Amino acid sequence: MSLGTKALVTWDDAAAFIKPADSDIPVVEAIVDGVSDYFNRRTRRTLRSAIYTAIYLDGNGQRDFWLPNAPVTLLSSVALGSPTPVALVLTTDYYADLENGRMMKVSGDWTLGYHNLLLTYTAGWTEVLMPRELRLACLEQSALQYHRWLSKSWGDQSRSMGGSSISISDEHLIKGLDKVLDYYLRIRS
Repeated sequence: MSLGTKALVTWDDAAAFIKPADSDIPVVEAIVDGVSDYFNRRTRRTLRSAIYTAIYLDGNGQRDFWLPNAPVTLLSSVALGSPTPVALVLTTDYYADLENGRMMKVSGDWTLGYHNLLLTYTAGWTEVLMPRELRLACLEQSALQYHRWLSKSWGDQSRSMGGSSISISDEHLIKGLDKVLDYYLRIRS
């Protein structure tokens, strides 16, 4: 019973919420991981805490620079320039709004260029600090996917039942979850 490193919920939470049969555990693990991956793509960020070591980003030529992931829990190093980056000092060269993942130059703008910012940082929410609405959204969507899998209705457009026909929506998200994900949508500079 193991979920991937990007899963938005714990296995214990998923098992308690979804209540899968023992033989379905691998299916539920795959569903929770898939829903978590979809949420990451949909919000344009990695929601679960991860360490980004020595990554190169493109300078945007503006005063504000938005990191690809937030909230930032540790901004270890920031260096500017290529091919030999020069370390920058917090409050001397730039300010950091860690909650929003934004760095602001003290004077001037970030140099416009390809791979001219070198950073090491940690961003995203830990298991304990993951926002409740994201955890619940992941559990609800995973439960829906699991029940669709159980009923063998993945991809069905309609199904006859007892002499009548019902339509089954092929939408990706439970109604209303798009608004939750939109709230966490990462806007990048």
